[in-house]
Amino acid sequence: MNNDADFRAGDVLRIDWDERPIRVMMADNVEVFYDALFPEVGWNLARARTAIYYRSSTSFLRSTAQCIRTEPLTDKELARHRPDLPIRILRSGEADWRNPLVDWPKINTNIEVKTNRLALVPFGPNGAPQRAVVVEADDGKTFRGNELLELAHSVQTAKCSDVRGVGLYRSGISAGIPSYYLWGAVDKAGHAA
Repeated sequence: MNNDADFRAGDVLRIDWDERPIRVMMADNVEVFYDALFPEVGWNLARARTAIYYRSSTSFLRSTAQCIRTEPLTDKELARHRPDLPIRILRSGEADWRNPLVDWPKINTNIEVKTNRLALVPFGPNGAPQRAVVVEADDGKTFRGNELLELAHSVQTAKCSDVRGVGLYRSGISAGIPSYYLWGAVDKAGHAA
């Protein structure tokens, strides 16, 4: 999680547009991922093994939310949700999933994603998410940028005219593993233009 963010993991917010509070799972200056409190269930993500995070632009929450308390993520939540992982990576407006990697323009792959497994969610021909594919880091600890880019390219087989460019975006968790969805240079919500 970016330390310069307006919101921190564990912040519980009162929001203008719903009577239920929300709890920040991770955030940066672009986007906030959160959980929602349901009276009959508690925090919605507490028992989830597979989930897509609720999300909002940080700028929208700045104007519609107020922090009312902090409930830090437990060690178990930190291990499952991994707020330390990047929210968006390997983005390019010029690259195209349909082309071989050797034909792509240079992408900044000077990154490391410090986890041994990720779930990558490719898109189908109409843009719908497909079944997650679990990938493992070559060294069993950390994905290097080139390695992750090659893995993402290998799982993305469909073509979709709505997708412009390439990028990986934090989605949620899949079977308890941090997940990223594959898309274009701008995320599906349009937060990361």
